[in-house]
Parts: sequence; structure tokens; C-alpha cells
Amino acid sequence: MPIKLLIVDDHPIVRDGLKQVLEHHGTLKVLRCFANGQELLDHIYPLPDMVLMDLNMPVLDGLNTTRLIRQQHIPVKILILTMFQDVSYVQRVKEAGADGFLLKSSDVTEVLEAIHLVAAGGSYFPTFEQSEEEEPLPGPDRLSPRELEILSLIVKGLTSNEIAEKLFVSEHTVITHRRNMMKKLRINKITQLTAFASRNGLV
Repeated sequence: MPIKLLIVDDHPIVRDGLKQVLEHHGTLKVLRCFANGQELLDHIYPLPDMVLMDLNMPVLDGLNTTRLIRQQHIPVKILILTMFQDVSYVQRVKEAGADGFLLKSSDVTEVLEAIHLVAAGGSYFPTFEQSEEEEPLPGPDRLSPRELEILSLIVKGLTSNEIAEKLFVSEHTVITHRRNMMKKLRINKITQLTAFASRNGLV
């Protein structure tokens, strides 16, 4: 009996390409494809054997979708796909409860190996080299309680002035906190703050 799969990726060309590649093999069957984690959760039944899911997606990303699936005790294998070769991402994917982590740059042989290994009850987490100079990506623990509070309001779409009024501080104070957060997290765009919050389950 073939392994039944769902594919979740926000790029149609990736979904279609992966589906075409996998369905060339008689041991695999792609049931449906979705553009984000929310679509998956809304239509996950009847259950597949495995979900192949992108890490970074709009609406609901792969990391938080994995957390929700595990919190709801939905019995399905999860193999995360990503472009990011970073040890910190592997650790976060493990902690979220995924069964495997696979780079989109992997060749077909490795993809098939990972799918069959995970389907058989194993796990697939490749080891990446990290140089001594390279620091892992910072996590939420780098931020102070006040910074986390301001971050949550930024994610909700409030302006610096609106946040200042809500917290009874000056707008300059809010801007300073925001600048410090971005420096600590090594990012330079407000949209990246929102992505960081989503990736770490802060929204």
C-alpha cells in the first residue's frame, strides 16, 4: 500500500513539482496540496500517513502548524521542508514535534529515503556544520519582558504612537525598544520581527 502524503507549501511551483516527482514512485501517493498550515488543519481529515510541509509560510507557518498538530494529538508523521541550512532551525523543528527536517535542495534519492524512514517510524534530522564564528539564531530569551510586550503589540499592527499610548510611555521609548530588539535579533525589517514572533510561537 502506498504512503499517503499531503504537501503544504505557499509556492505553487514547489507544490506541483514535488507532487510530480513523488508520484513517479509507486510507493507514494499525494492526496492533496495546500498553501499554508491553516488550510492543512482545516482539511487534514481523512488523515494521510505523512505531511510534507514548508517551514516558512504566510497565515500559519510550518513550525506553529506542527505544534498545533501535536497539541491536538493528531496521529500523523511530519517532515519539514526548508531552504535554511541552520542548526538552530533543526532544533526548533525537533522541539515542535516534527519527525524530520529536509532541505529543499536535497536530491530525489534523499527525499525518498527521508519519507520512507519517517513513515517506518524513524526520524530524519541531517547534521549541519556550524563554524566556530557562526552564532545560532537568537531566540525569544534574548528579549526583555517589556520588549516581548511591545513585540506582541507590533504583531497586532499597532503603530509606535498607539503602543506608547497603550503602555503610557513616550513614542521615543517604544522606538528605542524596537531598535534594540532588532539589534539583538540581528534583523533589519519590521516584517522580520513579525516573522520571528510567528516562528517562535509568540503570536
